[in-house]
Amino acid sequence: MVTNNGYSQNFQVAPIEGNFKFQLKIWIIGSVFLIILLSMLSLVLIFTETRTINFFIKGIFTLFLIIIVSFGGMWTMIGLIHLFYSPRLYTVGAKGVIVRRLIGNVCIHYSEIQKTEIIDSMPIWWVLGATLLFEIGTGPVSTFVTRSEKLLLIETSKRKYYLSPLKPDEMLDTILRYLKENKKSNVKKV
Repeated sequence: MVTNNGYSQNFQVAPIEGNFKFQLKIWIIGSVFLIILLSMLSLVLIFTETRTINFFIKGIFTLFLIIIVSFGGMWTMIGLIHLFYSPRLYTVGAKGVIVRRLIGNVCIHYSEIQKTEIIDSMPIWWVLGATLLFEIGTGPVSTFVTRSEKLLLIETSKRKYYLSPLKPDEMLDTILRYLKENKKSNVKKV
């Protein structure tokens, strides 16, 4: 959905899909595997080291408490970070492109934009499961994405920004129109 109030246009963020869902499933399966592995190892240690049933029950209770607190806390933190810092909306306005988040909106000023293009698929280094701060050989990178295909790349003098609007072609055309209005003609559309 694109809304236009005369001064700015809002673009919806694409839903989570593709490799992002796959990576999330791998994280969950990996965590469950670690929980099972640690539980089995701990149970073996508890069973071999305890002399009475009372110590055995206390050991099992402590083990499960540690597992629930540590993994539950980890997944709660991951969920909160995702909730607060994932993109909610992209706004193309008079000032620049704004990535709207619950905490800390990010503004990409038109004066800094050097190149914009649509990337068909994610860069190869994303396969590692983490978006690194530095893309190899090109400097700092910021990713505000929910999918790994049809990404909008905005290169500035300081860093690269990857965005995942629902309709990247429309957003790219809107950015180029605003850049043209601001007489910024040295921006390349690839």
